[in-house]
Amino acid sequence: MQQQARSSSSDTSELAAAASSSAPGACADSLDSRFECPICLGCLAEPILTSCGHRFCRDCIYQWVHMGERNKEWRCPIDNRVLGKQDLYPDKSVLAEIMDPFLSCPFADRGCKSMLSPWDLETHVASCTFQRRPEVGADECGGGCQWCGTSPDDLQKHLDDECAKVPCCCRFREVGCRATLPRADLPAHLDSHINEHLDLVSAAYKKLSEDAAKNWEAPPKESSSEGTQQPAGEASSDLLRTLFERVVSLEQKNHEQEIQLRNIEQKVRRDLLLHSGHYVWEIRDFSRQLQTLRAALPELKKLYSTPFFTAPFGYRFCVRVNLNAAGDALSVHVHLLKGEHDHSLSWPFRGRIVLAAVNQSGGQDVREPMAAQAGLAAFHRPSRDINHVGYGFAEFVSLRQLADAGFVRDDTLVLRVHVQHADPDD
Repeated sequence: MQQQARSSSSDTSELAAAASSSAPGACADSLDSRFECPICLGCLAEPILTSCGHRFCRDCIYQWVHMGERNKEWRCPIDNRVLGKQDLYPDKSVLAEIMDPFLSCPFADRGCKSMLSPWDLETHVASCTFQRRPEVGADECGGGCQWCGTSPDDLQKHLDDECAKVPCCCRFREVGCRATLPRADLPAHLDSHINEHLDLVSAAYKKLSEDAAKNWEAPPKESSSEGTQQPAGEASSDLLRTLFERVVSLEQKNHEQEIQLRNIEQKVRRDLLLHSGHYVWEIRDFSRQLQTLRAALPELKKLYSTPFFTAPFGYRFCVRVNLNAAGDALSVHVHLLKGEHDHSLSWPFRGRIVLAAVNQSGGQDVREPMAAQAGLAAFHRPSRDINHVGYGFAEFVSLRQLADAGFVRDDTLVLRVHVQHADPDD
């Protein structure tokens, strides 16, 4: 019942200091002045060009414009020229240049080969694995992890997947969340900012809809060099061609936006479900999984589910499946995992756990409730990534029953788990 554990730790203040001391300076040195907003001094975001030839971030100039509305007059922040709404144009050519990855990482001399756009440069610098912590000298680093100080066998794998201190971007960055946190703090960030992330998704959808609507504005009538208008037939033909091109473009954009929103909604829904105490584990390709469970190697004789939580900021569990000693029945156990909020929880865990194998043919499920017993080591606070002692049933359901009674359909077995914490103070 043991599983090799990886140690993890986090030092948020140390990481924040390192990121803040290295990222801004590096980005400022690499940013072309043409791409710098005169208001926020950052990289242009959705650049807007004024009729007087100055560029600003979309949000920056519109906030400036709204301030001017109170004085009944809009003026350019640079040359004080009077502006109207018709004097603000999206600068798509500059946006294309900004999004083009032509800048080298400031840590290229240390081995980073990333080519980035000015828009992505600052975020990359904050998490670039080739920078060193400011307080660690080159001689002290010794080729180990620059964030946590360990020397793993596979450094790149450690940085990409394991190190708790490596700065990572929030998964909602695409819709506006600019948080960059240590990997160990990301789950807590997602737990505590659910409403903010939903607001960002809603705002992003609204903005995409507004931008799509603007694309339907008809182009102005063109005049020849002699000042005469185009013939009616040519003007109608040009207008139809323009409208057709915009329809195709809009359909493509709408399709891409629908895919993006669907992916974001699935991520939000999945995160919410994994923090409810209810977990459904679909073990696909079950026949092959059984062959794996019968394998000679001990590490292949167990299957572990995705971790789930009893509640936001709650206990972290997973489900383990293996064959019994005789090899004719399925053993099902639950294990406590180390969680981000264990320090604020009461220990040992107390509550009720229900395990069930779902009969997918409409028959009766195999359902077994059990109460967490405080005296058992299985419910004590984990000292490693996974509590090596599990709790459950050595012979939960026989393999013959699974095969004959309709529990496996489309080579998929479904297990359902409900873990409910009982607060002793209630």
